[in-house]
Amino acid sequence: MMKENLHSAKAMYRFISEQIYQKRMDIYTQEEAQEMAMMLMEHFVGQTRTDIILDKQLQSSVKTENLLRAALDRIADYEPIQYIIGETYFYGRAFYVTPSVLVPRRETEELTHLIIHQYKGQEHLKILDVGTGSGCIAITLQQEIAGARTFALDNSQEALAVAKANAIRYHADVQWWLEDIMNFSAPEGDFDMVVSNPPYVLKTEAKAIKENVLGYEPHAALFVSDEQPLIFYDKIAQLCKNQNLLKKGGKLFFEINEAYGTATVKLLQHHGFFDISLQQDMQGKDRFLVAKKKTS
Repeated sequence: MMKENLHSAKAMYRFISEQIYQKRMDIYTQEEAQEMAMMLMEHFVGQTRTDIILDKQLQSSVKTENLLRAALDRIADYEPIQYIIGETYFYGRAFYVTPSVLVPRRETEELTHLIIHQYKGQEHLKILDVGTGSGCIAITLQQEIAGARTFALDNSQEALAVAKANAIRYHADVQWWLEDIMNFSAPEGDFDMVVSNPPYVLKTEAKAIKENVLGYEPHAALFVSDEQPLIFYDKIAQLCKNQNLLKKGGKLFFEINEAYGTATVKLLQHHGFFDISLQQDMQGKDRFLVAKKKTS
């Protein structure tokens, strides 16, 4: 695979990025191919962005070349690069990911930043993350909010195994619950906030999803039925309202389907929440909802 002139970091990087783009230009832009090449260089070759800029000389090995060849073949089969290298970055930290969990999105990172910004300076908050997946939200909040007592639940034992590994990686003190939110007998948790990025993609929207997502990421964490698109938001709101999962004056934070912003606002109003804020992501799409539970 590698040619004799690929003994410099810059030449190898260019070769890999060209290969990725040529193999999968149907789903990746040249910029995305370049970023993926950078990730492969860092993971398999041990070269940083600075090494590439400085065109550092390489000592290529057959083992490294075989690993890169296998990675390019997997990319050609649409497998997400995050699963290939086994991790992705979220809010400045590297998180383990496997096909048992969704690859954390930038939108979810925006939601997490929104929470951190709103609670800046506050300490010892009690937080619940519903549908934690890789644990990226729960662990980041535990690390970024001083003294936070953080709890997280998921109905997948495999996903919780990934989340627990990430917690160990960052010495994060999170209590994990193996629970299905739809059958959850909520304790009177008295949480200061409940955050969730539940499944919200309609099954009829699957045809518009790229193969690298549709063919590899867990469908149970992605899709919701067309007949009940707000089922998880409704259940979480009910638990927060009727079973005191959320304390009075506490806040709900949701990531949502852009097509259901107004409908989700009305749902939360129906459940008695107030001070409801529908916010857009960096792409200008309705993506986040913040709502407060009444104090009386």
